Amino acid sequence: MIKKAKPYWAAFNASSYIKELTAGNIWVAHGYSGDIFQADVDARLAGRKFRLLQGMPREGAVIGVDNMVIDKSAPRLALKFNELHARGRNSADLTNLIGSGNPNAAAVKFIKPEI
Repeated sequence: MIKKAKPYWAAFNASSYIKELTAGNIWVAHGYSGDIFQADVDARLAGRKFRLLQGMPREGAVIGVDNMVIDKSAPRLALKFNELHARGRNSADLTNLIGSGNPNAAAVKFIKPEI
């Protein structure tokens, strides 16, 4: 089935779809939520007359997990840095900036509704 669909693909890679979505050269992509978010931001900054939205198939999708970690031998200051980002408003700021998911319950009230 994949081979039969190949003539209809613009590309099959993880390197060009953000730019191609932003320019309006492709309309559908399978990609990371943060990439789709960035493509939408870039399209708006470029004055495009369309928005890029992400969705999830009814059947489900692959889950990706981003982490902020420090090595256990890192100086105490590194732990303070991580704790700073775990605070609700700070954690939400990261989501608002890059469109990533956020498991922090304290952040929910600070996350922009459109995200």
